[in-house]
Amino acid sequence: MRTNGAGMLVAVTLLAWGFILPVTGAELGRTVPPTTVSGGGFGGNPATGLQLSFWAPLQIFPENFDVSGFRLNFPYGRNANLRGLDLGIFNHVTGVVEGFQCGFGNRATELDGLQLGVFNSSDSSEAGCCQLGLINMGKTVTGVQIGLFNYCNTMSGVQIGLLNFITQSDVVIFCPIVNAQF
Repeated sequence: MRTNGAGMLVAVTLLAWGFILPVTGAELGRTVPPTTVSGGGFGGNPATGLQLSFWAPLQIFPENFDVSGFRLNFPYGRNANLRGLDLGIFNHVTGVVEGFQCGFGNRATELDGLQLGVFNSSDSSEAGCCQLGLINMGKTVTGVQIGLFNYCNTMSGVQIGLLNFITQSDVVIFCPIVNAQF
């Protein structure tokens, strides 16, 4: 088996980054002070600016940490709250997302931002949200759902897709193409 110098350099560089990045991320996370927001979310939880996750709980910081910055999940990560960018295959936030989740599957208890994925889910979105995906689900949605299948219990906004359901609508529960409730 013959190796060239460039291939060996790439292998050594990737190996070095594999050791350096988690340590640097851990140090970065420790230097970010906890963030608090009045009225809930980020309330008193320890916080980090960077989270790397293989499969919760195999991640740099525990699940009870808030992330104010960037989180990378391959394949699955879970944290308390997130303010910033959430990238991965399966992204799970047990509290508030203020920012952008992008992955195959995205889950937030409260969404104040954008979810982009095949499957998106949130319980509430009082400050406004946008869900873009094949399947979008929510309990109380304030904002927009765009996908093939859109579902929510209550809505103050618009659904655009093939199948649109607002189960507690004052007017129309199901409407193809466009459904709205204000």
